Amino acid sequence: MFYLILSFVTLVGSYFLLPTINPIIVEYRQIAEYALLAFIGISMLICIKFNRSRAFFQIFLLLIFLLSNKYYFNFTPKNLTDNAQLILLSLIFPINVVLFSFFKERGCFTIYGFFKFVFIASQVATFYWAINHQANWILQTSKISFIPNIGINFPFSDIIILNMLIGLLLLAIVFYRKRNALDVMILSLFICFIFNLSHIHQATSLIISAFVAITLLIIGILQDSFNMAYIDELTELPGRRALNEKLLMLGRHYTIAMLDVDHFKKFNDTYGHDVGDQVLQMVGMLMKKITGGGKVFRYGGEEFTVIFAGKHIHETKPHLEVLREAIANYQLVLRDQHRPVKKQPKSKKKSLNKTQQQTVSVAISIGVAERNEQHKTPEEVIKQADNALYRAKKNGRNCLSE
Repeated sequence: MFYLILSFVTLVGSYFLLPTINPIIVEYRQIAEYALLAFIGISMLICIKFNRSRAFFQIFLLLIFLLSNKYYFNFTPKNLTDNAQLILLSLIFPINVVLFSFFKERGCFTIYGFFKFVFIASQVATFYWAINHQANWILQTSKISFIPNIGINFPFSDIIILNMLIGLLLLAIVFYRKRNALDVMILSLFICFIFNLSHIHQATSLIISAFVAITLLIIGILQDSFNMAYIDELTELPGRRALNEKLLMLGRHYTIAMLDVDHFKKFNDTYGHDVGDQVLQMVGMLMKKITGGGKVFRYGGEEFTVIFAGKHIHETKPHLEVLREAIANYQLVLRDQHRPVKKQPKSKKKSLNKTQQQTVSVAISIGVAERNEQHKTPEEVIKQADNALYRAKKNGRNCLSE
């Protein structure tokens, strides 16, 4: 949500700052253009380094769009509704942004990347053929009106408006399903294009839009890379690297708890690793809700760590007990993966669910220790918490020991 708000503020700010920045860009236009090209080159190198092919091709498409305007139109003031070149570009670019946002990360210079380059090159060739042979048809088609008049004179045709609305809807669906930073920034790139399309006859608006859009994409790449390094993909909890950094920032008073899923290997052998992953996801989901100021990490495998900064052990135990009971009482629904998928009458649906659903539950054991004069370092406290966890296992599991 933070990155969505950041994108919105940045985009709106850039739009309303255009009149202020416009004279500066006009005065130093050539420098701004060279700076933009250098920024695009650096950004594409960052995409290659971080293996972010989707962002790479988004920036590549933006570069083609900018070069097409510069060398084909030379940024001369034109009305978008009366210019076939701009109409076609304003249709092609958003469609490609949406399309490439659905692709998987499969490298920039792999066989998949090669076909993407071919796909873009074919569009460029088709674009110039259409402009030279079908310009009148493009203009006539663009003048088709089917959106009700609401008293606003848009500088572009109804077809372009519809194309943008569909694109925004599709990108919103991608964001809702994935909710990662890079998809937010791709959505922002699309919105940035829409915001500034009404000023497309100005060189400054395109330059500023490109700077803003690429900056947002780079922010998305860096945030995604951060998540890959610090966030466990399965449980969406901070991982071991994040834990190690957190341990370096602890003060003189803290408590550390080590948690382990009971009989997890046996559970995996019985139900399979897919169900085992569901269990870990469920445990991670419940651990996020821990109270008392605890910070949760995935230590590794089925083991988790909770850090209570500034807390003594007696202050943390009630919160850990609440968490232990919540996990033990949670019923995870399993479905028969081998049953045929078949539509049933509504009257039989309820009874079908009852007979074909199976629930399982798991428990956790907890060991907890706090920093004291005997155990002064985080490593020593973790070792003591591990020893307490071993005692909890010996005491019958599904309990807390210190």
